[in-house]
Amino acid sequence: MRLLKQLVPVAAVAAFGGAGVQEVGGNPYLTLVLGIATAVPAVFVYARVVR
Repeated sequence: MRLLKQLVPVAAVAAFGGAGVQEVGGNPYLTLVLGIATAVPAVFVYARVVR
């Protein structure tokens, strides 16, 4: 159960970011920016949930 409490919020952030990356198509710079903009909140969400 603890694994799900940690995994589900991070997966939700990743899914949201993945949808954004999918929207920009083949633009490598926007993909990089959105990838970083997704990774940073995912780390903060994970750190918040684990506490």
